[in-house]
Amino acid sequence: PNLRMSGYGIYEPLIKHGTRVFGGPLFNPLICKKDLVTVRERRQSLTFSSRPKILLFFGGADHLGATRIILKALLAETWPNTHFSVVAGKANVDKVDLQKMTEGRSDFAYFEHVENWAEFMADFDFAIGAAGTSAWERSFIGLPAFNFSISDNQILVGEESHKVGATFYLGHF
Repeated sequence: PNLRMSGYGIYEPLIKHGTRVFGGPLFNPLICKKDLVTVRERRQSLTFSSRPKILLFFGGADHLGATRIILKALLAETWPNTHFSVVAGKANVDKVDLQKMTEGRSDFAYFEHVENWAEFMADFDFAIGAAGTSAWERSFIGLPAFNFSISDNQILVGEESHKVGATFYLGHF
């Protein structure tokens, strides 16, 4: 991804001389997604409850099992005034285990694949997740997050978004 306002970052060697490039944050395709724009506008006027709602999502596949690892750590504690929503994508091989792990806990809810992702994210106070596409979406709508990279192509996104204050990048999983 090209995260800089000028230059073409890691793609510069791949671009032929004379090519017109529309890249960087000003040309981010997220600003064209009407649902994200609507949610962003709505979130600017939200007042949040005294019981924070935290989203846990590490992408559609989560091949490293990051959701399971973070969820296990969260379940080891008591969260009387916090509510967690755990989302597993369609390709998440741990989804059955994740659902079982959250059963019987009033402070945790489990969801498998969410259709209207922007609307779903709108009411959360904070998120924990991967530094992939959802990190861009969370940042765009103003949802603060702890991000981890779970693949090599997310490291630069995590580091650069942290440098500009868009997210809190906690490192490579």
